[in-house]
Amino acid sequence: MGAGSWAGAAQAAGAERVARYSFELARKKGMNRVTAVDKVNVLGEMYEIWRESVRKVAADYPDIQLEFTLIDAITMFFVRKPEWCQVVIAPNLFGDIITDLGAGIVGGMGMAPGANINPETGFSMFEPIHGSGPDIAGKGIANPIAAILAGSMMLEQLGEDRAAKLVEDAVSKVLEAREIRTPDLGGHGSTVQVGDAVVAQILRLGERARKSPCRGKDVVDVFRRNTNSLAQLRAPIYEDKVVDFILELANVTEKKVTREDLLKDDEDEKTAA
Repeated sequence: MGAGSWAGAAQAAGAERVARYSFELARKKGMNRVTAVDKVNVLGEMYEIWRESVRKVAADYPDIQLEFTLIDAITMFFVRKPEWCQVVIAPNLFGDIITDLGAGIVGGMGMAPGANINPETGFSMFEPIHGSGPDIAGKGIANPIAAILAGSMMLEQLGEDRAAKLVEDAVSKVLEAREIRTPDLGGHGSTVQVGDAVVAQILRLGERARKSPCRGKDVVDVFRRNTNSLAQLRAPIYEDKVVDFILELANVTEKKVTREDLLKDDEDEKTAA
């Protein structure tokens, strides 16, 4: 196999993998359209491989419409008619462009969560799509919404849909109230104040959570199963924040969990290991 053929085969395999994940996501979310983005009118040979791969996967999902569009066209659609877009699939180069545009449309980089998902192994990483902010370092005004929603996405990926929705609903309530916002959203609130407001909303949604099969203790178990150890967090301040946040989620329900219970169980797990 020549170098060109090998590159084409590798690209096809990657395209099929991300396409299948996208169609599965559309089906899970109850959506009926997947939009695939490329620049086939300029780089025809490369993106014909992309289109062939996506079409191949789409054949297994007759209930979901597949459409192709160019990168320049999708940027216009995002601005003029964003509600048309449901699941959008793109190669990495174009994905970077449209995710930043999407973040700008909904309020800025501090609002957009992101994930690097491996649909085959399940090992994934969740984070805000923004990078560092040296110009605001130490000022306590960074918008925490993207980081909080990244945690919600992680819970959803782990199959904890109800817990994920609890966090997402709490964020929505804070934003709808228009009372506490960080400066990037036109407010005067601090990072901590916005985070505390989200936690307060989680607690206010507690009655609904009590009636739900998703109990706070389940959320604690999720974190325990999917992190090696709280003690492995390098910065003690972050460890404290993580513990406190897990406790807030756990105590939304009538099942009370104390800091001592949580850390004791963590030490027991390390001893057993």
